[in-house]
Amino acid sequence: MKLEDLLVEKKKTILENWFQLILESYPPDSVKFFKNKKDQFQNPVGHAIQDGIEKLFDGLLGNFTREDVAVPLDKIIKIRSVQDFSPSQAIAFIHFIKKIVRDALGELIKDDHYRNQLYEFDCRVDRLALYAFDCYMQCREKLYEIKVREAKAGSQMIIEKLNRRADSAAGAEGEKNRK
Repeated sequence: MKLEDLLVEKKKTILENWFQLILESYPPDSVKFFKNKKDQFQNPVGHAIQDGIEKLFDGLLGNFTREDVAVPLDKIIKIRSVQDFSPSQAIAFIHFIKKIVRDALGELIKDDHYRNQLYEFDCRVDRLALYAFDCYMQCREKLYEIKVREAKAGSQMIIEKLNRRADSAAGAEGEKNRK
């Protein structure tokens, strides 16, 4: 039997454990909310993570391309890139799957047949992590661009207000001098 077939059999448990480990990276109050609210409209973050990891897992079972995982990865990384995570913490959830898979396989990972396939699986996980880092950096760049634009717009508004005040003060002073 192939490793991927075993992982498909254990998919539900693997995904539940992966989601649980991801939740543990959040503050306890958030964890309660993510767990208790199953509705995608009441809990869009939890839903995006659950939906995303399922699609990422499916990608990891085959020889995925960047395009195959771009959408689910982007959804999760966008969320984690605006939260209070360091870059390594934001993408660490990708590597959680390695431990979860090993736990799910148990003693089978000692078998040379599965060990070689597990190495290939780990390489796909590492490739996914690299894609996640690229995605994270793109999200952070966009975030900083937005902040710079907002700062420039705010500065421009302040300058315009100061100029209007200066113009009206000068106009009032000129009016006073004419009288």
